[in-house]
Amino acid sequence: MEKKILLASALLATIVIVIFSLMQASSVVTDAQYASSGVPFTRLMQGETSGVTERVNYVLTSSQELNALWKIIGATSTPPQIDFKSEAVLAVFAGESAQTRVAIARIEDAQGVGKRIVSVVLVKPEGSCATEKSSLSPFEIVSMAASPLPLTHEDIVATTSCSN
Repeated sequence: MEKKILLASALLATIVIVIFSLMQASSVVTDAQYASSGVPFTRLMQGETSGVTERVNYVLTSSQELNALWKIIGATSTPPQIDFKSEAVLAVFAGESAQTRVAIARIEDAQGVGKRIVSVVLVKPEGSCATEKSSLSPFEIVSMAASPLPLTHEDIVATTSCSN
């Protein structure tokens, strides 16, 4: 019995080492594709009801656009003061979606591809607990340093188990 436990422990340790090595190797390949630098951002607002029914992203570059967005989302506060000469505002919307949450996970300048990449996480409930209709339309709005790089995004979809 003791031998089996020792053998199982050795096998488990070997598997962990192999997985760790593969993860390190894949990150080296990814890093070799392009050099990137994380772009700091500040959350201005996040909510569950925006009135925006489609999955869209917007880049705002003026106070007029920010004021219009504040009206669209039904914010009762005044929009924050943003210096649009040095900053931009990014708004991401999940659309009308049952129990989905949306958040910006990372913004990075990918020098090798000449783009600013925004990673947007959409967290959805697993199929068995999702409701068909929803009045939710989650969103997040952030400010970040302005950049001449064109913006692109990647959606990262994650699922959560049902909560009883």
